Amino acid sequence: LEIGLVIVHLAMAGQGLVLWPALITVAKSIRFGAIAWLGLSIYVDYNFGHHPALTFPITPAQAGMWATVITAALAVAMALLHYRPLSATTARTA
Repeated sequence: LEIGLVIVHLAMAGQGLVLWPALITVAKSIRFGAIAWLGLSIYVDYNFGHHPALTFPITPAQAGMWATVITAALAVAMALLHYRPLSATTARTA
């Protein structure tokens, strides 16, 4: 189970890297909403025990700590991106 979770999470990280450039067209308020949702997800998963089953050597506390650190780093990176809305001509051709 843990190997599958690692593979799926690595795939999601890869997807995030591919889609990262598109974030500049997303308003900061929407980005902050996404960050809040991720924070709530981590809080619920690791404070109420809804996380996937973990075996030695990874404890839920360690997994929660890493999830919090990684989410905080992504939040800072997303917040620092400059917002560049699509121009009217670009939006029509997309």
